[in-house]
Amino acid sequence: MSLVPGRKGPVSGDTHIKGRKVLDDSIVSKWKEEALSMDWDQSIEGGDMDEAMFENSCIVKSDRALAAELKARLTAAVAPLEDVPETQKDWHPGSHCKVLDLVHPSLFPLIYGRSRILPSGSIGLDDCIEKIGSGVPDGLFSTRFQWLPCNVSFPDGQDARIDSYINNLHPEDHKALYSVLEELITLAVPSWNMVLTHNWERIGSQGNRAWTEAVEPIGNSAPTPPPRPREDDEDELTAEVIQECDDEWNSEWEWEIRQHVKPAPTPYEDLSKAKELQVIVKLVNVYLTPEKPEFTGGSWHIEGQLNEHIATQRGFRNIYGLRWHQPANQDIGSVLTREDRLLVFPNGFQHRVGSFKLADPTKPGHRKIVALFLVDPNIRVISTANVPPQQHDWWRRGPCPDVLRERLPNELVDMIADEVEEFAIGLQEAKKLREELMDERGSSWI
Repeated sequence: MSLVPGRKGPVSGDTHIKGRKVLDDSIVSKWKEEALSMDWDQSIEGGDMDEAMFENSCIVKSDRALAAELKARLTAAVAPLEDVPETQKDWHPGSHCKVLDLVHPSLFPLIYGRSRILPSGSIGLDDCIEKIGSGVPDGLFSTRFQWLPCNVSFPDGQDARIDSYINNLHPEDHKALYSVLEELITLAVPSWNMVLTHNWERIGSQGNRAWTEAVEPIGNSAPTPPPRPREDDEDELTAEVIQECDDEWNSEWEWEIRQHVKPAPTPYEDLSKAKELQVIVKLVNVYLTPEKPEFTGGSWHIEGQLNEHIATQRGFRNIYGLRWHQPANQDIGSVLTREDRLLVFPNGFQHRVGSFKLADPTKPGHRKIVALFLVDPNIRVISTANVPPQQHDWWRRGPCPDVLRERLPNELVDMIADEVEEFAIGLQEAKKLREELMDERGSSWI
């Protein structure tokens, strides 16, 4: 990971502050005049997307993307996943019953060599239950597992439509939540556009100020800096030191007479114009109580495995600004994940959920997260359009057992259903496989 220093805003980006100048009131006043004369409207173009943060770190946040009406529908649609008997709650392994997985891609993932994959065609929302048991096990592609994304299209070129089932979210039981998630994906697309098209620069190394290619002569009309005022003790300085003083004087003069040239807008390909995207969905709640008032935080990680191709910026090979025998990474800061905030960042950053605790230790509290992982749009991976649902209880409620019930007693049908293990996976086995998946990738709590 190359160093990505935090951006301090337009003023610090356009003004070389030196220790002795910041104490000069006349110079500070001049800087203030320059700052006030800048075109701030262009700096904040894009609504409430925080471009100051985005400029060098490629992290985007918005506090106004989620409308109150959409938030209310999201809360109502998620409620059926939360309001289940205690015995059916899926507490995340190792979280000490604090982190509740509502929809998690680590449960019932693609299992290479076992999961059935359709050799042709695709699975839609309406026929996914009927397709349980279809297909054949595929050969090994990776070590063992892969999170399964759903396929998303944009029929009208703007609004997202989920075309294949979200893993661990029944499309018939949770139609309202599917609709809300489609709107959330639509809201995320502008930020994804910004992150995926960011022009990464090599951070930490200074570019060569000298020309590296031939240019047309500028003639005698180019301005030249005035002579540098000489100090009384310059006779005692070496020629090298005097030359450094001259170079610094010339550089400061060039800086003073510079012309502000704003870069042209960066062109990008709108993701909503793409034929189809693939998105992995995760819904997680964190519950704190007076008995368990604090969450200690997750571990540093990057989402997914290489075969899942969760979108990230690549190409960082050299490391700058690090010291021998020091950690080969740098803390570039943190972002407050306040209520209703949309936060987007590339998967090239190691990240984690920080620690937090109850504001009032006498009352319970919670934190709810909707995570959308965008698969690299340039790469197609196996998705829920190719893999029929593997949940045993989904199959048990599907059309096949219903046909058997027309001919056999319910008790006998239940016995037959309990023995079906070839293509349908029971919840207990799925939880064991999830722990193996987590061990393989060193997963964090959230």
